[in-house]
Amino acid sequence: MTAETKISMYCELNGLESYQKQERTFLWNIPTVAGFAQNETEGAALLKSLDVQDQVVLPAGIYNNVQYIDYMDSPVILLGKLAQDKNESGAMLAADGIYWLPSGEIMTFSDKDTYTVETMAEGYTLRSWFKEIQLTVEEYFRWNGTNSFVKVNKDGSPT
Repeated sequence: MTAETKISMYCELNGLESYQKQERTFLWNIPTVAGFAQNETEGAALLKSLDVQDQVVLPAGIYNNVQYIDYMDSPVILLGKLAQDKNESGAMLAADGIYWLPSGEIMTFSDKDTYTVETMAEGYTLRSWFKEIQLTVEEYFRWNGTNSFVKVNKDGSPT
């Protein structure tokens, strides 16, 4: 899921507007979950293990088909802890079948060695390919601002 913002700029001098506009287009990508970790060290190691020729590759498994994520498409590692039960509120599935409870911190990567850790604001939206059924269809989640993600439709509306 991406969105596009286009800005058109005109010059105005002495009340006259130029006929030649300058345009800038910005593409907004929804970040994709590459995995989960308990801390930055584990997260950085996980992402390096998934890096293949400057691309993040989620290998095919029981809970996902193979996925290729360019760094410009925003792969992220969610920091948190293991869930006690898959039905625990806010629990999210990882590639290995383990459920995690995100803490609200996220690692964003510009390449396999460069990352920042950020606290997600309310409404932060992610895409995940990790599912128990329909592996070819991604799911979208929105951070509620306190302690968990809520599943949303691709257009952002509640499920």
